[in-house]
Amino acid sequence: IFRGLKKSLDGFDRKLPKRSIEVTDPPTEDGDSMTIGWVATYEKPGAPPFKLRGRSTARYRGEMIVELVDEYPAGMSDEAARWVRDHAPELDPSYV
Repeated sequence: IFRGLKKSLDGFDRKLPKRSIEVTDPPTEDGDSMTIGWVATYEKPGAPPFKLRGRSTARYRGEMIVELVDEYPAGMSDEAARWVRDHAPELDPSYV
């Protein structure tokens, strides 16, 4: 999990001059899991801001996260790929 997060952060997030993350839905708990909705806004000079919308669910075993899943609304993947292609083709947002 951490290796994938670092790769994505280093290949995309940290190379953009500005990003902000906003919680859109408060955390909810369900058994051993917690889910939260969010929107991350990425900004690059000369490009329109890109808003990545999603929900993250962390499943715990005790106090350790054992699974972390991001879910995106329909079409979000295509929208993200289009923005990267058109405005930041030199960046790599992938986790793998």
